[in-house]
This record gives sequence, structure tokens and C-alpha cells, in this order.
Amino acid sequence: MRGAWLFLGSLGLLASACVSDDGGTTAADTRADDEDPSDESPGESEAEEGTDSVGPSTTVGEAGTTVGTGGVTSDATDGGTGGTTETGEPDDVEIWELRAGGYQPPMVETKYSCFAFTFPTDQLRHIINITPVVTSPLVHHYVLSISDTPVELNPDDPCVDWPAHIMWAWAPGVEPIDLPPEAGFLVGDQGPEVTFILQVHYNNPLLMPLVDNDGVDLHVTRTLRPERAGVFTQGDILSIWVPPGDPSYEYVATCTSDVTADLLPEPIHVFASFLHAHELGTRLWTDVERGGQQMGDLSRDDPFSFDTQQFVLADFDIMPGDELRTHCVYDSSDRTEPTQGGEDSNEEMCLNFMMYYPWVPSESCGVL
Repeated sequence: MRGAWLFLGSLGLLASACVSDDGGTTAADTRADDEDPSDESPGESEAEEGTDSVGPSTTVGEAGTTVGTGGVTSDATDGGTGGTTETGEPDDVEIWELRAGGYQPPMVETKYSCFAFTFPTDQLRHIINITPVVTSPLVHHYVLSISDTPVELNPDDPCVDWPAHIMWAWAPGVEPIDLPPEAGFLVGDQGPEVTFILQVHYNNPLLMPLVDNDGVDLHVTRTLRPERAGVFTQGDILSIWVPPGDPSYEYVATCTSDVTADLLPEPIHVFASFLHAHELGTRLWTDVERGGQQMGDLSRDDPFSFDTQQFVLADFDIMPGDELRTHCVYDSSDRTEPTQGGEDSNEEMCLNFMMYYPWVPSESCGVL
């Protein structure tokens, strides 16, 4: 069923190179030792879009701060038979709600905050849909990741480091994301609890006050899908240098063949790609070379606009030993000083975030 769905999304973030997972479950059909599959509601394998109203929620997780909140809206019913609820969700799907909880960031131009949300998990589950709930124009981007252990975070503390185990991100233009019916992001392999970290970049050049109640909804199913999804990031941030006054300066971030041969223990299938730059970006694309032969574009965003960034459909197998090259063309006509790579909105990035399966421990390649 490859090629039958569409992804929309976007992001910007600071990074460090080649972070690897320590391990984890690699087969999506693995169950917890004490789990009885006969107790599961069979459900349906693919979530459908729900309505805005999903009934009352019960708070089962809270951010490790005094402001962030997490809650769960359950569509499951006792003795479920695998049908759907009034919300249109399969009856084994829960909606985990992550919210900033009224946080008031300081009135500075650039602020990175992180919120932690912990939920109990009595078995392995797959996240099959991610829906942003964002209303403030001061929110520049989200990066959502999974923590290896429960943590407590203060959103007032600096939080610009590259998140490990990235699962999703948001920026202007993003829409809800349905994963393909054969794949989901695995949770529950960390133990009886799962902790999400939501990195928020506030961009506030006019120094406006903000009370932030925005966040994200995760649609989580007990019915595991055949494949475990992951996110592989390729590109550069820290090496970027764009000269002023150039309407079409091209920067190329390369992940060489020897690096992919080392990072990828097996081929991966990319089913969605998000190319990302900041305000100077005009054209972005990633091409692939295999054994000296050009394999074509993995993805392309041409023309690129910061306000309409998006995950787009992809259907590409990356092999160990492939060379990946992400091209970013910048228009610095209005700049009088060089632009460097960095986390601020007026700095630049050149990245490709690729959703793929089967999951492999490697997560990134580049000077991030």
C-alpha cells in the first residue's frame, strides 16, 4: 500500500551529529512478557480522522513542571468488538493530549523550552496519527521525541540541544499526520511508562506576551502494525555559511557512502520526507548516488517557502553504501552580512527528516 497516503508537516531545530539509539524492540509484533494477546480488542488497523469533540478526558500524565499537562481521551470500551466509536476512531485507539498548560515564556526574541509528559503503558502500542493543536503565531516549531527514562524538565531552562529519538515535528503549514497502515511509532518498550519531550521554539521579535496552551494529540493503538517506523535526519547546520547579496547560493550537505554503510545495517524504505530551511531557503532537494550511478531525487521542495513546509509522500529505498546529498539554495539578496547555520530564525539550516521503516538504531548523519 505504498504511495497511498500524504503527509504534511514542518520544523526547524538545532542538532549534533550521528546520534544512535541504544537498542529497543526491532520487530513490531513483539509483545510484553506478561501480555495476553487474547485480551486485546482486535480493532481496525488504520485510524480514521476524528472530530474536534472527543468527550471528557482524564489526566494520567503531567509534564515535569508546574505548567505543562498531559491527558488521555480513551475511545475504548469494555468488551469492545473492533468497531469504531462515535468519534470515528477504532475502539482500541486512545488520544494522548500534550499541552504547554498555560506556560508564559519570557519576552525575548528566541526562546527554546522543553516539556516532559509521562503516560503509563501496560503493553506495546503504536502511534498512528499525530495532530498539532497550535494557535499562537509565536510558536516557531515543535520537535517531539521519546525519552529513554522519565524526566522532569523546567521550560524556563535553556533547551536547544538536538533531541534524541525524534518522532515528529511541527512548524507553520503542518497538518495532522496519518502513518501508513503498515507502520507505527513504537511506545511501551521503555517499560511501564513512556515519556515524551516536546521542544518548543518561541520566536518573538516584537516581544509580545504569551500564555501558551498549545500542544499536540497522539493517536495510540493497541493493535500493533507490521512495521516499526523511525525518523532519519540528514543534512547540516553548523557548517552552513551563506554570503550576503547572493540570490541563488547553493549549499550541499553530503552523507557519504562509507557513512551510510556504517550507519545502516539493512536497507530502509522512506515513505515521507520533510526538507527544512529557514527564511533564506528557496529550493531544496535530496538526491541519491549508488555505486557511482545517479538514482534520482529522493524528495524535492521547489519552490520552498518557510510558511508552507511539509512532509511529502516518498517511495524510496536507501541502501547501505548510498550517498545522500541534500541541496539548499538560499536567496541572501537582502542581507548585508553573512548568514551562518544555527537555531535562531535569522540563521539557516539545511535538513531532510525522513520517515521510514524498518527501524534501525542510527538516527542522523551530518554536522548538526
